[in-house]
Amino acid sequence: MTIRYFQLRLPENVNEDIQEDPTALRSLWDRGLLNGASQKVDQVAVFYTGDLITSLQKTSLVPGANECVIYTTIGGAIGILVPFISKDALARGTELFQMLKWEQPLSSFRKKL
Repeated sequence: MTIRYFQLRLPENVNEDIQEDPTALRSLWDRGLLNGASQKVDQVAVFYTGDLITSLQKTSLVPGANECVIYTTIGGAIGILVPFISKDALARGTELFQMLKWEQPLSSFRKKL
């Protein structure tokens, strides 16, 4: 079984659509192809977590730093999703991951990122 975390975002014009039709009656007739929803979300990212997520918390690890997402799984694992702002931060994160992987091999037998 593959468990994935999908990060979705509403388009910027959703607020304008709601203001034009606050009752949403028009959206009943604008279903489109195969009765699909007239309001669509944009997929930003997909992450493989390996287990069922039981808790999500958006927080900042250090006051004034960028926010990150911390999650826990049903198997007891704790994970963190941190946005990298620059290529330098990405390089340091990759280096840290390689060092941690050297100390403790991945239990999921995956050899690639």
